[in-house]
Amino acid sequence: MKLKKLLSAVIAGTMLASTVLPHVPGAGFALANVAAASVDTREWTNNAGIFQVNRERARATFYRYDDVAQALASDEDASSYYQLLNGDDWKFSWAVKPADRIGLTEENFNTLDYDDSGWDDITVPRNWQTYVNENGSFKYDPVIYSNQNYPWMNAEGKNYSRYVVGQAPETCNPVGTYRKTFSIDPAWAGKEVFINFEGVESAMYLYVNGQYIGYSEDSYTRDEFDITSALDFSEGNKNVITVEVYRWCDGSYIENQDFLRLGGIFRDVYMTAKEQTEIRDFTVVTDLDENYENAELKLEVDLRNFSGTDKEGYSVKGYLYDAAGALVTETPLTADAVFGDAQEVTVTMSQQIANPAKWTSEHPNLYKLVLAPEKGEEKVEITSVNVGFREVEITDRNTSNSRLRVMAKSFPYMV
Repeated sequence: MKLKKLLSAVIAGTMLASTVLPHVPGAGFALANVAAASVDTREWTNNAGIFQVNRERARATFYRYDDVAQALASDEDASSYYQLLNGDDWKFSWAVKPADRIGLTEENFNTLDYDDSGWDDITVPRNWQTYVNENGSFKYDPVIYSNQNYPWMNAEGKNYSRYVVGQAPETCNPVGTYRKTFSIDPAWAGKEVFINFEGVESAMYLYVNGQYIGYSEDSYTRDEFDITSALDFSEGNKNVITVEVYRWCDGSYIENQDFLRLGGIFRDVYMTAKEQTEIRDFTVVTDLDENYENAELKLEVDLRNFSGTDKEGYSVKGYLYDAAGALVTETPLTADAVFGDAQEVTVTMSQQIANPAKWTSEHPNLYKLVLAPEKGEEKVEITSVNVGFREVEITDRNTSNSRLRVMAKSFPYMV
């Protein structure tokens, strides 16, 4: 598996300097010092420019379905290409600080044959701070509410002057290590398999069957990884994923907002299977005419090929259905996908839709768009998304009469 590090030190450093430095006395150091901190090889601290390793690029939320009926119902749970890993059968080991985490004391903590019977049971998704003892005390570390100071400062007993922006706490930075053993459908062999974490606070390292997969510290967006090469697809297989979750990381400095602070895997975890040519991402735009009556439905679809072969003869088609399930586009939106020597290709297509039912707050009419890359008569993948026809625009910009218009309704707008 090819490991990739996305480095954005300039952007991250600028964000830190502009949003954090004014509020941290003693932290008025040059931006170059932030970059210099990258000599610390730990991604979770002193590395503002490293916020992911081997994580998939961000994309729209969509799922692969077996057929059009599933796609119209948006029933991913019924799809043979989707496996939910939520449940109360996860194992959990807690440490008060990174230096005490089990990954340092137990060499094989992330392997399939490791004995985790002595670990706690934990439910995913759930923040570990929500577990309490019979006497009402927190089983692990407590929930923290903070709206001004960084939330770890009171716990560590330090003042502002002893912190350098980007240095995550070391003495009071709980680490929760999760393990989940599961089986995978052998029919997924030959496909690309991705694991998705919809929410992990605040940083995570991922291992599959003892193999390091990657790292992420973006708490409230999807963390998606390609885990194909680490999986066992044989009959009667057993696989294990291990996740080290750090409560705080260098990214926590720019997540300092007014809310309850929790940690752990707090949203769904699931796997998806894709063919060697897939829909990687797509964009849908509904452009109404000046009378807000008819619309142009515009699609931009990104395809990706994993194998480097079998890239010829693909097209992408889009089918629009109304709320009753009736097909609106008698002729589907269609575009040929020409990869050439590239691994990825973007196709665009559009079609005029006569007087569609509009989306408004009073009448939120929705259509269903079904997308399918096809090769010959075969639909290689089927997915869907809800589509609403509406127009949001700003008129008379940079004047005292600038207006925000939603479906021609006008509201004052200030820039």
